Amino acid sequence: MANDEVQPASERAEVIRDITNRKPAERELLQQSAELRARNGELTRFNRVAVGRELSMIDLKREVDDLCTSSANRPGTGLWKPGRPRRPF
Repeated sequence: MANDEVQPASERAEVIRDITNRKPAERELLQQSAELRARNGELTRFNRVAVGRELSMIDLKREVDDLCTSSANRPGTGLWKPGRPRRPF
């Protein structure tokens, strides 16, 4: 029998599922997912700002140490530890 032929009712099986409970749960999951994406975006922005601030502080400490070292042959402040890589500008 070809796929497009209609089968008699005695040879046909139908499956019916009640998805009434799934729909609200699906909507809730979609809402929670959107909220988590928003919170993750906020945390990503905060992390970028915090890391940027720390990198700026490191650069300032290095600059102060370099200025102290170069002026009047004084030892550095010790704020910046030699041997650490310099951040490119």
